[in-house]
Amino acid sequence: MKLMAVLVEDVEIDQSSDADDDILMLKHLQSLGYEYKLISWHSPPASLDHFDLCLVRIAYGYHTSPDAFLQLIKRFNEAGVTVLNPPKMINWNYHKKYLLELRNQGFLLPSTYLIEQTASAPKLSSIMAETDIYSAVIKPAISASATSTFRITLPVSSDMQKNFEEILEKHDVLVQEFMTEIAQGEISLIYLSGQYKYAVKKIPKTDGGWLVQSEHGGRTIEYQAEQNEIKVGDKIMYWLEQKFGKFPLYARIDGIKTENGFSLMEVELIEPGLFFSKNAAKIALFGHALTKYNEA
Repeated sequence: MKLMAVLVEDVEIDQSSDADDDILMLKHLQSLGYEYKLISWHSPPASLDHFDLCLVRIAYGYHTSPDAFLQLIKRFNEAGVTVLNPPKMINWNYHKKYLLELRNQGFLLPSTYLIEQTASAPKLSSIMAETDIYSAVIKPAISASATSTFRITLPVSSDMQKNFEEILEKHDVLVQEFMTEIAQGEISLIYLSGQYKYAVKKIPKTDGGWLVQSEHGGRTIEYQAEQNEIKVGDKIMYWLEQKFGKFPLYARIDGIKTENGFSLMEVELIEPGLFFSKNAAKIALFGHALTKYNEA
C-alpha cells in the first residue's frame, strides 16, 4: 500500500461526507490501495520522505501564499516523493503568464497583457487605448476562483483605476480583453493522462453576470464537447508533453466559442475542479488514471 500526502488548505474537513466530490475521490483512491494523509500546505510536517506520493489536486488557496506553497512542492520533490502534477508543471502553471507563452505558440486567446508588480501603476485607459481594447477583465496573475477580478470599460473610472493600483502594489496583473461570448458559457474540457474524458459548461447568472464560478452565481451543466474543441485540447496536451516530457495526470482546459474558433481562457494543472458531480464512473476514471500514471 502506497502512502500518499494529499495537500489541502484545512485538514479539519469532514472525511465522512458522501456529498463532497473530493472526499469521494479520496475514498475511491483508498479502495485502490492508496493510504492517504491530509497535509496542510500551510503547516507541513518536518519530514516528508516517508510518503510515496503527493497529490496536489485539492490544495485550495495556494494562491494566497504561492512562495510557501512552491517551497513545499520543492521539498517533496527533493525528498524523492512523486508529486502530481509534476513540479515543473506546477511551477509553470501557478502564474498566469503561461497564457502569453501559449499565445506565442499560436493558440487562440483573448488579447492578454501582463503588467508587472509596481508601486507606480500605469493608467488603465492608456493601456486599453494602446491595445485597442474597449472592455477588459483585470485579474491578479496568481489567483483562483476569480479572486480580485473585475471588469472595466472605457472610460475607466477613478475607482477602477484605484482598484487596479492596489492590486498591482502586491501582484503582477493581467489585462485581458473581455469576451462577450462568455454570456453563452465557458466550456471546461477534462483530461486525464493526456486523454480527453468529458466536459461541462459553466454558465454565468443571467442578470448581467459574466463570472462563471459558483461562488459568483454561476451554474454548471453537462456538455458534449465538439470535435473542434477537443482538437484544441488535444493540441495543448501534445504541447505540454513536448515541453515537460510527459502528460499531466489531470488537466482542465477552459475556453469559449467565438467566431474565430475555440478561444482558450485557462489551462488548470494545480487544483482544478474536475466536476465529478458525485458520479462514480468519473471518479473511477481519475483513480484509473492515477494508477496507470504511477506505473508508467
